[in-house]
Amino acid sequence: MIERQRKRRRVAPEIAILATSILVAVTGCSNANSTAKPATPASLTGAGSPVPVIDAAVRDNPLIEELNRNLAYAVTDDEMGVVVDATQEGVLQCMRARGFDYTKIVGFQLVGDRSQHPLDIDAGREFGFHFVPISPPPNPNEDRIQSVSYADALCGSDERDGCEQLASQLVASYEVDYLIAYYALDALLVDAVNEAKTSESVLASESSYRRCLSDQGFDPDDFASERYAFQDQAAVSTEEVHAREIDYECDVETSRTASFSESLRTAYEQFVESHPQDVKHAVEMKQSYLRSLGELVTEIRSGTVTVDG
Repeated sequence: MIERQRKRRRVAPEIAILATSILVAVTGCSNANSTAKPATPASLTGAGSPVPVIDAAVRDNPLIEELNRNLAYAVTDDEMGVVVDATQEGVLQCMRARGFDYTKIVGFQLVGDRSQHPLDIDAGREFGFHFVPISPPPNPNEDRIQSVSYADALCGSDERDGCEQLASQLVASYEVDYLIAYYALDALLVDAVNEAKTSESVLASESSYRRCLSDQGFDPDDFASERYAFQDQAAVSTEEVHAREIDYECDVETSRTASFSESLRTAYEQFVESHPQDVKHAVEMKQSYLRSLGELVTEIRSGTVTVDG
């Protein structure tokens, strides 16, 4: 259980913590021999900010990730380090209480896969339509986690939650107010992005792009499905690379990505200008959240807050 010498905060079950999916990947819990259920991870981009729920062709554009990272109320990579540090401090204390050594993971490092930029043809020739893997940083506890007892203590078992999960839940209890403010703006941002997607210039470029695909022997109505079918294959085929090169050539020729990028940047700028008070409130909630995590680290180190199973 998590023991705290002050008022507990109720954690909304549908709100996932920002750091969990990063920590599970880095600590090795996702690969450990454990039946524990980790906390539900957030839909992370590079900075911990969810991507608006819109159609896949737009969602996969890394420009969305770039623009999300630049929003004043989004958690930056540097700020994500604060989240990771607070969680790691809790894991360290918990593992020590359970009789194990643990080396903290320092700072935020993105792990997993990332989308390709549509105009990154070098990546396209290597990976086709597949996501580009990001190698996780070295795990300082990799040798230790090979032990079943250590893995159970860190990652959990049928009998008890793991230290990683307990620490993540504690950090999650501090982020609720911030995420409520974030998602309120995120819902409005979806509309702005969809408006950008249907602007006159974007629709004209999309129409030209579809004609280009057709001229190259591809059915534009089936091309998206073929793309995702390629992604499901274990290996990148010559056929996939050829399709990716045609996709790139048609994109450049018709200014498909360039047109959408310009429209999208304008939509983000107008969105921020149209919601100054909401943005200010979300920024304040983020700053309060990060300050609270800094205080939490001090409290864990002093023993005022304990994380133990």
